[in-house]
Amino acid sequence: MKIGLIILICVFLASASELVLLPSTFFKPNQMTKISLKIAFREGADVVVVGGGPAGCGAAIAAASQGVKVILIERFDYLGGAGTAMGVSLFMGQDVVGGLYEKIREELNNRGGLKGNAYDPDVMKVVLYEMCKEKGVKIIFNAWAIGVVKESSRIKGILIHIPELGFGIVEGKVFVDATGDGDIAFSAGAPYEISPDNKIMPLTLCYVLWWQDGWPPLWRNYGAVWRMDPYRVFANQTRIPSNPLNPFKLTEAEMEGREEMLSQVEELKGKNYPVELLISAPHIGIRESRRIIGDYILTEEDLIEGRMFEDRIALCNYPIDVHYQIKSSDLKAVTGRLDKVPTYSIPYRCLLPKGLDNLLVAGRCISATQEAMASFRIQPTSIAIGTAAGIASAMAVEKGVSPREIDVKELQARLRELGQIIDKPEGKN
Repeated sequence: MKIGLIILICVFLASASELVLLPSTFFKPNQMTKISLKIAFREGADVVVVGGGPAGCGAAIAAASQGVKVILIERFDYLGGAGTAMGVSLFMGQDVVGGLYEKIREELNNRGGLKGNAYDPDVMKVVLYEMCKEKGVKIIFNAWAIGVVKESSRIKGILIHIPELGFGIVEGKVFVDATGDGDIAFSAGAPYEISPDNKIMPLTLCYVLWWQDGWPPLWRNYGAVWRMDPYRVFANQTRIPSNPLNPFKLTEAEMEGREEMLSQVEELKGKNYPVELLISAPHIGIRESRRIIGDYILTEEDLIEGRMFEDRIALCNYPIDVHYQIKSSDLKAVTGRLDKVPTYSIPYRCLLPKGLDNLLVAGRCISATQEAMASFRIQPTSIAIGTAAGIASAMAVEKGVSPREIDVKELQARLRELGQIIDKPEGKN
């Protein structure tokens, strides 16, 4: 059987015929390799969400709110994804989201962790955890999802690894891939697109400065800086061209980002700015990687035309924000494009990977072109997409059907009940 770069693993599984791991550069194409694994534990739920970022938390909280049993798998020991692990603690302004996004803002504000659209990442970690626990979501931290247990076109479980325990399998009825990179869909054999290496948007290592004097200037002709309080300034000012799916290049990018950070801090000190480096983000920020091909591919034209799809599950009007592959040190280069778009909708079909019956994707890895993804990849919209995936997953479990077979009108009604905006406000461009 031709499996490309997929590795078949021979382990004892009572209910599955095949178990596949994420591809590895250490194996040749079409090479079958037998590996023995000891399965140390099993867990199970109705809905299994992989990835605890904005989209994954949206999916887990929304699914659990419908009364189904939910497990959320997260590789770090906290939730928040790009906003916490990657230091992008800023909601890019959106006024057509509503729902769970507004609830998160409210909880952040109640804890003193919100200033405008900026938030404290440590407060966010607590807010998301408590919102998940309030709905009964079971969270597994420090768990790497490394493969899927698959039977025909259905996923039966997720193979995870926890260093302290070993390998385990989390079984479910419906799954949501909120990994950002589309790891679960990819591992299960879903088709995908990815930009060429020279077109993938660059990575960014965010960091925090101690800066008490005034509002900081942009010290690069791109990115953003924002003040969280009278003492801390968050900086999104490095650009590292790389392919985030290549572990060797990602390693180099992480260190190049930290070197560039130190260089920028020294540059600021050399200009007599009163700054000190407080901390860097735990992980370099990733803007794009795989885009899983679904039943519909959202395009730039859809955004420009402001299309309102019959099966819409979220709205967005953030600009098409494409970053070009330039280095932080290239101060004169054209850094990208930032094209305004009218309010547009995201169709449910973009969440349904081709060839898989019980998996939804959520976040930046849904079915879209690079240009479309460059708009909706922001955190508020990711929360909304995740909310829709979570509700749809719960409905599929309730009715014993695949996510493709649910009543989309009912899904939309449930989203409206949660306050999510899916109808273009009157008079809104």
